[in-house]
Amino acid sequence: MEAITFIQPPQKNLQVSAFQAKVALDQSGLLNTVQTLMDDPATPNKIKLAWNNGATFKRYSDMILSMASILNLSDEQLDDLFAFAATVS
Repeated sequence: MEAITFIQPPQKNLQVSAFQAKVALDQSGLLNTVQTLMDDPATPNKIKLAWNNGATFKRYSDMILSMASILNLSDEQLDDLFAFAATVS
């Protein structure tokens, strides 16, 4: 009988501060694009409120997933952005 090996997914930072997220976006060249998105009247108010008032950003929140989709970011790119953001102090 073969042993079953369970592989744990890598631990990912699922939450970063708004400051960390915005620095990561700036360093990635995406901050101006996101700000333009926030200034767009077509962007839902819930997303704008979260962006402007949130103290933290959660990787799997509606706002983050919506923004990632609009920006055409893959899951891997979004994970990398969060990993980088977590290093900002």
